[in-house]
Amino acid sequence: MKLTLDQISKIEETLVLNGIQYDDIKLELTDHIASEIEDKISINGISYEIAKDEVFQNWRYQMKPSSSFWVGLIYSSPKIVMDRWESTTKRQQFQSLFFSVMPTLGLIGIFKIYNNSAFIDNAVQCLSLVLFFLIIYYRVIIWKSKRKTSFSLMFGRNSNLILFYLMLLGIGIAPLRMNEISICHNIIGAFLISWFFVYLFFNLQLAFKHFQFVKKLKLS
Repeated sequence: MKLTLDQISKIEETLVLNGIQYDDIKLELTDHIASEIEDKISINGISYEIAKDEVFQNWRYQMKPSSSFWVGLIYSSPKIVMDRWESTTKRQQFQSLFFSVMPTLGLIGIFKIYNNSAFIDNAVQCLSLVLFFLIIYYRVIIWKSKRKTSFSLMFGRNSNLILFYLMLLGIGIAPLRMNEISICHNIIGAFLISWFFVYLFFNLQLAFKHFQFVKKLKLS
């Protein structure tokens, strides 16, 4: 038995009441739950309302409020949202560590060629200002779209701290300061700045995924 548009709409309303307000997860869960309800009606011969209550009872654990050390204990979301947020954050952080090696070597190489940390500091400062305003621009677009996705949630929360550090780099408060005296200092400094920008890149990908999802919704 196929559910009617009104019945599917009631599933979406129930999801929103349970804190699932992000369109990508809401769409995904609506499909899963609708299929489970259809199966229960067909196999057990029960009414839509009874099948709906039973299915949502099975999903109750995934919808309870949850928090995570990886994303910050001050944030709370339904468990299914938090699990995805935590998984994405872990993957981004570990990938950033791996992909930071080459930029680190590149910064060390540039310093050896120019033997002047001011050149690198100025480049980092300019890049930081450009990325600062780019993130602000993306956040404004997401806010104007009035669409909420798990991607926009993660991008928005993660970019708060990123914007703060970009501002410090952009105004020269947190420069790299490489020197010939301490090779260890140079490597650590270059790696930290590389990790930051690689992590920022992965965070920008979340904004792109949000835009792609919104575009897909408009076309469907």
